[in-house]
Amino acid sequence: MVTISRSPFSKMFVLALMEDTVRIKPHNFGSPFEEVLMKQLNARLTNKIVPGLGLCLFVYDLIEVGVSYILPGDGSTHTRVKFRFVVISTICR
Repeated sequence: MVTISRSPFSKMFVLALMEDTVRIKPHNFGSPFEEVLMKQLNARLTNKIVPGLGLCLFVYDLIEVGVSYILPGDGSTHTRVKFRFVVISTICR
């Protein structure tokens, strides 16, 4: 899910509201939870182009962090996260 929040003063950079499931491996359990989430999201999306949106730069903030689940046969946690990402918009509106 992607929602664009566009400021009337800025046409190039936008904050895109996104939602994704983040997998955190067991060796990261000792680190601060939100830092690990942001690091994983940045690793996955930074310098990637999202069709219809633009080039993703970095995580701006975490809006909502869901409950973490551990799936059978997998020691990692899976967490649903809603966040805002700074994007260079390549779409003329």
